[in-house]
Amino acid sequence: MQAEQLAWDPPSTPLWAMRALGDADDPFLDELYESTRLDEVRAWGFEPAQARAFLASQASIQRRAYAMQFPGAEHWALLKEKRPVGRLVLHIERDVVRVVDVSVLPAERGGGSPAGRSASSCDAPSA
Repeated sequence: MQAEQLAWDPPSTPLWAMRALGDADDPFLDELYESTRLDEVRAWGFEPAQARAFLASQASIQRRAYAMQFPGAEHWALLKEKRPVGRLVLHIERDVVRVVDVSVLPAERGGGSPAGRSASSCDAPSA
């Protein structure tokens, strides 16, 4: 996935920000996907190395599937102190903003929303 021109500028604070994802983020996206599924896959009896290889392939398949199902979707890295800790995928069409996926590393979950913003209080893209 290439970083591209996006339809809106995301809100940010000194602690939290967003930036467009690009091909260089694939290792982080693999790590993020693994963090959301590793326990489940290990419960199936996979050894750690097998589970990680399986999940890396699944992460790649998920990215390709999103590209086919939601062409033109915006792929954002969620940053905490300039470090990627999550991903947001938005598909924006005329009057609809669809949240395709939100994933956050386990260590960063449960701390409240970035800057106390709710989705309804963020500036929406203009058509």
